[in-house]
Amino acid sequence: MGNYYDELFKLCGFEDEEIAVERPRIEASFERLGIGPEDTERADSWVRQNHDVSLEGVRKLLGAWLKELIDLVLSRDDGKKIVYFGFPAILGPG
Repeated sequence: MGNYYDELFKLCGFEDEEIAVERPRIEASFERLGIGPEDTERADSWVRQNHDVSLEGVRKLLGAWLKELIDLVLSRDDGKKIVYFGFPAILGPG
């Protein structure tokens, strides 16, 4: 059974099984962030337009960002504190 965010997560390097396992965390974090179907459609379009998703490494990096976002949103529930000193950047053509 697919959800509105499945295609975006597949585009970002997630496998079907990984989405199924992470589904409760994805839904909890998206609910807190107020992310809905319209947002994921817009994100899908933006990712395809701004990143070369034909490259597996690009898809995996985008997936890592999604995983990090979910962990950040749910860190308090998991009994963790996350401290950032900076964020990684994807630099496009200058």
